[in-house]
Amino acid sequence: MKRSLPFAACAALAAVLGLSACSPFGALVGVGATVGTAAVDERGVSGTASDVRIRAEVNAAWVKRDAFGFAGVGLLIHEGRVVLTGTVADEGLHADAVSLARGVSGVNEVYDHVRVDPGSGLADYTEDAGIVASMRKGILLDKSITSLNYDIDASNHVLYLIGIAQDAGEKQRVLAHARALSGVRQVVEYVRVKTP
Repeated sequence: MKRSLPFAACAALAAVLGLSACSPFGALVGVGATVGTAAVDERGVSGTASDVRIRAEVNAAWVKRDAFGFAGVGLLIHEGRVVLTGTVADEGLHADAVSLARGVSGVNEVYDHVRVDPGSGLADYTEDAGIVASMRKGILLDKSITSLNYDIDASNHVLYLIGIAQDAGEKQRVLAHARALSGVRQVVEYVRVKTP
């Protein structure tokens, strides 16, 4: 039986996290983690809240346009900077993904890395989810990196990073972790160094 793209994404995420991230409990854990870490994130509570609002509004615009057409699109948001990753089935959805994201209040920049690929499937999502999990683990265990300041995604073996580094040295350590990961073809980063 062929599964839908949202099911595939949930299955891959659940496999990596060891729980049903798309279940109500998994969703609550995600919301709780966001609220609990906002105070120590460089963006602060208001900056984190703004990015959470932007995410909700972009997703709402996508669902209004096509309930399932953007299920394969990844969304990273940091300080109003939006990174779009993943795949859509056709050029019309690609153009809409970008224009709808740009139309949300508070979005400063949109970095478009969406591919048109009607044939992507569960294997692609599972491998990319493994890359993301490995990267998160690597920077979490590195005590010289403030891992909460980074958002991570992967699509088609390309690793995407956005966030704030404490200094140039931390940024280089994060990039070194990314480049050392097995299965990563390319690293695309939008990491800025914190200004004093």
